[in-house]
Amino acid sequence: MSQSRPTLGSILTKRIAFFAILAMFVQLAVVFSDYYWNVGELSRLFVEQETERLAAGIIVEDRAPDICCPTMCTNAMTEVKPVISPGFAPRVVP
Repeated sequence: MSQSRPTLGSILTKRIAFFAILAMFVQLAVVFSDYYWNVGELSRLFVEQETERLAAGIIVEDRAPDICCPTMCTNAMTEVKPVISPGFAPRVVP
């Protein structure tokens, strides 16, 4: 009954993979906890992302700005402008 011993390469590979996966889970837990307990930062990131999405819908034609819902306009120059819903315009134009 001879048992084959693992090679040095397989031992190193398994340990590197184990600690890499462990480090990923620890980093995920740290990031999640940081955002969970820091509500101010999470709110700022949310507002920043929404602002970027809304800014993508602003187009300028003939030196006049226009608002196009970013989800409805992929290419504002070639598409027909959609009708802006009443719920969308007040959020963009104060």
